[in-house]
Amino acid sequence: NVLILANTLYEANMYYDSLKTYTDDVCLFPMDDFLTSVAVAISPDLKIKRLETLDTIRSGKKTIVVTNLMGYLRYLPNKGNVSNLEYVIKKNDTIKRQDILEILDRYGYIKESIVTTTGEYAVRGFIIDLFIIDEEHPIRIEFFGDEIDSIRYFDESTQLSINEIDSIKIRPYNEIISEDNSSLVDYLDDPIVVMVNKGQIDVSYNKLLEDITEYKANEGIDKDKKYMFEFDDIRAHNVIYLNSINDDKDGINYK
Repeated sequence: NVLILANTLYEANMYYDSLKTYTDDVCLFPMDDFLTSVAVAISPDLKIKRLETLDTIRSGKKTIVVTNLMGYLRYLPNKGNVSNLEYVIKKNDTIKRQDILEILDRYGYIKESIVTTTGEYAVRGFIIDLFIIDEEHPIRIEFFGDEIDSIRYFDESTQLSINEIDSIKIRPYNEIISEDNSSLVDYLDDPIVVMVNKGQIDVSYNKLLEDITEYKANEGIDKDKKYMFEFDDIRAHNVIYLNSINDDKDGINYK
C-alpha cells in the first residue's frame, strides 16, 4: 500500500484527481480542518468518503490512499476490532429489535419519522427502515417477534418495496472511536508514505497545535485532552519526501 500525505485538503484532492487518470486503485481519505470538525460540524460528504476508503482498505486490495494532514492524524477505531466496523443481519436471524436500534445509534444513524437520505432510520412497530451508507436504496427490516421475517429494498420516494434480499451488511455512518485507537498508517499495514512538501506540513502542524491550545483555553477544556494523534506518534517506517514546485498555474513538476 502507498499513502500520500498532502498538506491541505485542496492539495489532497488535486493529487487524488491526478492519480485517478492513471489508476482506479486510488482512494481519498479527506478530513476537515480542526476548528470546522470540532467547533462546527464534520462534513457528512467527507465522512462518507472516509468510510468508503476504510472499507476498501479492509477488503485487502492493495491501494494508494491520498490524505491531508488532518486525515493522517485522525483517530480511527482499533484496527483489530472488526466488530466495530460492520454488522451483518440475515433473514430468520433471532435478534431483538431494540438491539438493532442500539447498534444504529452507536453507528451514528439519525432517527427520523420517515427515511429519505443516507444515514437515517425510522421505526414503525416491528418494522425498521434504514438507509445504509454505500447503498443505492434504503432497506426495510420486518420482525416477527424476535425473528427477522424479511429484508427488502424500498424506494425512498414512493416508500414501496423493490425486492427482497437474504442478508445485509450495516456499516457505521460515523467513525467509531475506541479506547485503543489506530491510525491510517496502521490500517494500511506499514505502507510506503510519500510526504509532499514536508516543510509545509511541519508549518501547518505547528499552527494546528497552536489552534488546539487556543481552543482548549477559550472553551475551558482540560489541556491534556487529545483530539488526534501527535505527528511523532505515528510510526511510518518507509517514508519518501517529495517536493513540488508550480511550473505554471495549471501544471506541477516534482523533484
